[in-house]
Amino acid sequence: MVEEIIIGRNGNQPFQITAEGVSGHHASLTRRHDGVLVLKDLDSKNGTFVRNQQFLFERIEEKVVDKDSVIRLGDETINGITFSVSRLFTQDVNDYTYEFGRIKRKWKSYVQEKKDFNRRWSMYMYIPSVLSAVCLIMSFLPIFKQFANETQMFIMRVPMVVSMLVTPIIHNMRRSREKVLSEKSANLFICPRPGCGRLLSESEIRKTQCMACKAHG
Repeated sequence: MVEEIIIGRNGNQPFQITAEGVSGHHASLTRRHDGVLVLKDLDSKNGTFVRNQQFLFERIEEKVVDKDSVIRLGDETINGITFSVSRLFTQDVNDYTYEFGRIKRKWKSYVQEKKDFNRRWSMYMYIPSVLSAVCLIMSFLPIFKQFANETQMFIMRVPMVVSMLVTPIIHNMRRSREKVLSEKSANLFICPRPGCGRLLSESEIRKTQCMACKAHG
């Protein structure tokens, strides 16, 4: 049997949608005979979007999704609404156990990823120091003190020059990666309650409760 949920202000989804930017019949979610979930835009005015692996919302006409997919109806303001597909199949609109459980698992993975990131980049920051030390050691070697010609002096200066060039590159690469991690956090750890969308703190994730809207798992 094909199961279909109409999503919108006049839809039959298990929770109410009042956002003005959402159409009465905005989108539909169909579970096919093989269990595959298909999200379809119903010619809505402000569009139906699905978040991709880069945490960007892509506008869709029709797309296969899963229970963990994140949907946005309308724009990113209060006139739109964002929620996960799992919300469309909940038996209790006040129970967010599944969503908070998924958030906690992703949080543990994220914390480990940050630890690995800090350890790895701490090692990279030693590179300029090592190069400078090499340059200093080379300046005291007898071969350079006794036969210091232009070629040898150039060779001795290479590590110092490389160190000067590498340092800003490492800093820029680290800042770029930190930005990616920050964006990941801002998109993964948000309150699962439709219409809230608040970034959860570590304490809230551990307690599985949003302190603003009181959604809990």
